[in-house]
Amino acid sequence: MVNINLNNENLWKWMAICPKNGNKKTLNDYIKLIADNQANSGYITKLKKEYFNEKSSNDIMRNLSLFVPREYFLELQFCAKTIASMFGTIFPPLISHIDQLAYIEWLLYTEPGYTKSRDHLVHMFKVAFVGDRLLSNNNILEKICELQFEAEHFKEWSKDSKFNIYLTNENDQKDIVKMAFILASVFHDFGYGYFFHNLYQGRLFKINKWLQPGSDLTDIDTPFFEKFKKSLPYFYIEQKHKWGIKSKTFINEEQKKRLISGFFRDCLPLNHSIASTFTILDIAERLWDSGALNEKLYVSFQLAAEAIMIHDMTERKNWMHLDYKKKKHFLDNQSYKSIPIAILLILADVLAVWNRFKMKSKHSGNNEEITYQIDNEYVPKEIDIEILDKKIIIKPIYKTPKEKRYYENYDVLGKKFQKDLAHLYQPFFEYADI
Repeated sequence: MVNINLNNENLWKWMAICPKNGNKKTLNDYIKLIADNQANSGYITKLKKEYFNEKSSNDIMRNLSLFVPREYFLELQFCAKTIASMFGTIFPPLISHIDQLAYIEWLLYTEPGYTKSRDHLVHMFKVAFVGDRLLSNNNILEKICELQFEAEHFKEWSKDSKFNIYLTNENDQKDIVKMAFILASVFHDFGYGYFFHNLYQGRLFKINKWLQPGSDLTDIDTPFFEKFKKSLPYFYIEQKHKWGIKSKTFINEEQKKRLISGFFRDCLPLNHSIASTFTILDIAERLWDSGALNEKLYVSFQLAAEAIMIHDMTERKNWMHLDYKKKKHFLDNQSYKSIPIAILLILADVLAVWNRFKMKSKHSGNNEEITYQIDNEYVPKEIDIEILDKKIIIKPIYKTPKEKRYYENYDVLGKKFQKDLAHLYQPFFEYADI
């Protein structure tokens, strides 16, 4: 039996730069693992000049402190500091604009056309924490390794990329899976910036007719696409595309590239997954080209990119062009066998809802003043998880009996968790023989 308790007290301890958790694993262990798989340190100077040379503004966090509710600002500040420390240790060129993640997140909260938006910077670490708690169980970790390294499209990609990944020992495979999940967790919501950028473009074009649409990021003739077509996400879509790419019914390679490019072009505005995938793959390729990554870490980036791509496509409205089965979805109760890291990310993403408050606005009596307040009603203060008899049991814990009664009538974890998504993660626990 596995018992896991998800709450902020345990989360902050796990994230602490100088943890006092005894022998328990923390975020620092993942940072050290990634640092140990860097190929050399000479890439820092090269990338700083080439790509990450812009200076960050020191005013962003200071300005946010004046406008963001204090409790929420302290969480943002702590997470921004943690991710800066994380990147500062393993990828220093990436720390230039960490504070802008916090700034963008506050803009998303105050966007009147998208009031359902919730935290993402804090949430990304919560997802990482959930995954770590599950991966701490050796049965789960070993089963994910077994499934991942036997997945057909992954084996095909490894062979095509000339990676001798199947010569790695069991410990190396575990390292790859753990690094892949922590990278997927930290980067999985980076695409929200593009998601809203695309939303605003649709409004601005109606007023400013002189504005031109942006360049096609999925153009097959761009340098990025040349690298992208060698990626694991590309191989996955090639396998899942409904127009028979794998059946070789098309005449040439050009048609195949156009079809897969079309999938990414059409799905880019529908979810934040694709933009997040492009972000992490662009970073991975620049680090790989500069000699920063060894083979294990590069493969982890690719697995993370695949998991990120899939995690926001659980709803039918968020994707198109993929082959679907009985549930009219490309994901089914056997998907965990080919994409176990993605299924784990989906599960952790849904579970990371404790203390995940929203914002509510309040008008003054004369409507000349608007204030923003934290809205944390009907949100569990913590979540207990039991994996017993090959079944996962979720127990949200609420602050008051009123909230608990409300929960019984409305599932704050989402109906899709108990029904629509249960067929994705539940078979894994049965198969893993926990």
